[in-house]
Amino acid sequence: MSEYNPEQPGLRATFHIPFYDGILKQCEIWLLMIALLVVIGASALNILFRNLEWAVWNPTIVNQVVYALTFYLGIFGGVIAARRAQHIGVDAVSHYMPKTLRRWMGVLLQLCGATACVTLMILAYEWVDAIEHDEFLVPRMPIAWLSKRLWLWPMVGAFGLMSLHFVINSLRFGVAAVRPEMAVSDADKDIDHG
Repeated sequence: MSEYNPEQPGLRATFHIPFYDGILKQCEIWLLMIALLVVIGASALNILFRNLEWAVWNPTIVNQVVYALTFYLGIFGGVIAARRAQHIGVDAVSHYMPKTLRRWMGVLLQLCGATACVTLMILAYEWVDAIEHDEFLVPRMPIAWLSKRLWLWPMVGAFGLMSLHFVINSLRFGVAAVRPEMAVSDADKDIDHG
């Protein structure tokens, strides 16, 4: 049900939220890009150092950091997919539904996604909160920045961001259902008038 994408070129968003559509969006993209570059760079250097037998850094620590960041690449990829409303697509049936019904189904699906992500955020918070302060990514290496709690908190934030995106997209789908003229692409307007 991702028929209405507020970020699609030529399609006007039903309403613009400056912080949400500007700063927060850019922060999410940059966070994902930096994590990807760190994973690729650390993995490549780790392979190089291992093959050349250089003891520049502890490969166990690097592997754990790469594993954790790879997990967050998936989670924050989901955050961006939720922002773009590209996470749920029931294309087999949606093409046969009227546009208004598709938009109302979009509202329903977005609210279901928001409910699921709020539940996951609460469960993730309880799980991270239950972890002991002396647990580390690499056992027997009590380094402060390797604290397991520190590395798991972004998961709570990611589910919170997904919830926010689902709610905002639900509102946008709802406004598009109530006021369809706001969801018409500029190309469609040219065809209608020209």
